[in-house]
Amino acid sequence: MTTQIKTNQSLDIRDVLKSFPFPEFRRFQKETIEEIAQAFNSGYRWILLETPTGFGKSPVNVAFCRALHSFYITPQNILIDQLNRDFPDLALIKGREHYNCAEILRGNCAENAPCKQNSEYICHNKYVRCPYWIAKIRAIEAQTALTNFAYFVGEGLLHDTNVPHFGDRELLVIDEGHNIDQHILDHISITVESRTLPYSVFQSIKKKLATMPERLTSEQIDELLNDTALHCKRFLDSLPDILSREQVREKEKALKFRQKVENYWKNHDAEWVGQTNEKIYKKGIWIEAKIQPIYARGFTYNHLWKRANRFIISSATIFMHDFVKECGLAEHADEVCYTHTLSTFPIRNRMIINAAVGSLSWNKKEENLPTALGAISKILDVEKGKGIIHAHSYGFAEAIKNGIPNPRLMFHISKDRDDVLNDFLEALPESGKVLVSVAMTEGLDLKGDLATFQIMFKCPFPNYREDLRVYRRLKELKHNKWYGIQTLKTIIQAYGRAVRSPTDVAKFYVIDDDVNRVCKRWYSQLPQFFREAYNARERFL
Repeated sequence: MTTQIKTNQSLDIRDVLKSFPFPEFRRFQKETIEEIAQAFNSGYRWILLETPTGFGKSPVNVAFCRALHSFYITPQNILIDQLNRDFPDLALIKGREHYNCAEILRGNCAENAPCKQNSEYICHNKYVRCPYWIAKIRAIEAQTALTNFAYFVGEGLLHDTNVPHFGDRELLVIDEGHNIDQHILDHISITVESRTLPYSVFQSIKKKLATMPERLTSEQIDELLNDTALHCKRFLDSLPDILSREQVREKEKALKFRQKVENYWKNHDAEWVGQTNEKIYKKGIWIEAKIQPIYARGFTYNHLWKRANRFIISSATIFMHDFVKECGLAEHADEVCYTHTLSTFPIRNRMIINAAVGSLSWNKKEENLPTALGAISKILDVEKGKGIIHAHSYGFAEAIKNGIPNPRLMFHISKDRDDVLNDFLEALPESGKVLVSVAMTEGLDLKGDLATFQIMFKCPFPNYREDLRVYRRLKELKHNKWYGIQTLKTIIQAYGRAVRSPTDVAKFYVIDDDVNRVCKRWYSQLPQFFREAYNARERFL
């Protein structure tokens, strides 16, 4: 472990290069490390590192983590496990539910542990016996603590308590940090529904919820949250001294909800929107209310930027001006350094194929859907290997299922997505299996023959018809560029799923012409590695 460098002290580039975790550098890695170190030494605090797939940003990040007392976080749990395997000196910590209880030798620390079921229970020597606390203390004492985004943000709430916590460090690395504003919003947003509240609490406010309008006023939001938080307090006061596993889960829901409401009142001056959603099923009516702030930028300091002195945010889709604005860095713009690298993958190996048949937006879907399904069939006739179709929604996945009776196609729902994905990954290359996916544009590593082609079936616009926050920004505030960039992020992230090395070859087919429309309208925003591929795109057949 290298010596920790104190705040504002010059960073020796040679020390960082010596901390690189592999014997040899890939192309551009050494130069990137030198550029970042020079930027830090020049007074920049935020480094926005945009690199294409295959660059190897993780070892670059690790080199700086080994030179500075640091956090390494990412929103993607699958990446956390990969980093832990590749760089075991990074001290991994996850949520309690990932650890078995040492006291009873079964169950997990989140629900089954006696200390959770009985508030007066004393777990003797827990810091040396409990697997969770052993991992937590190791992470606290380590040069680098490795964790996911949600745990890091939640752990920050412990800083005013006597519970052992991380404190602040010199460096915070956020890998795959292109959507941290959305992750902050997800952490802050409040959902009032049966899965986020104890059963009895939801039943107490269900009738009131059903009478509320689709769009809530600020007064209605205040009233709903006050009433629900009060019912949560009454529920907590009614709990017995010894809790069952189910009661532990219900208690955690009530505590988490009250914590979110407390945060709402602390930030009441922020612009919040509230909406209700209702769906009718055979077994009854499902209803929820969602309350969320319009912007994340007023929350990023307390949740992220106050935790460190220097920052590296890395991703294939960093849009600098959008990032600075959305993540609360406008006042620190002169301390933000943007750097990017070129792709080392041949364009011929990662070609974009224009198979567009027209728009599949809601007002054109009925007209163009049959032709779009026909385009998939034609592509499947040409592509015999394994592949993935990005359907964007379960509705479009269902349309593909009903319109293309091809045994090669594999479909999933929300409940079995992991199982179906594993079946797809384990399928032999000669099977030619094709996964029709929803929300799998990030985190997948379809290297080699795991996918020899991709199809972007539907342009992945954020859904302003179901999300009031998106509607407010697009339709009322006219944030068209913001909307376009959110769409581009998803398109480009999907593009990077299949070609993972210089020898991989996979075509990226575009069926919805809205993808072309977005890329052309916001062409100047495209990362260079994607722009060069888009410029070289070919027409299908």
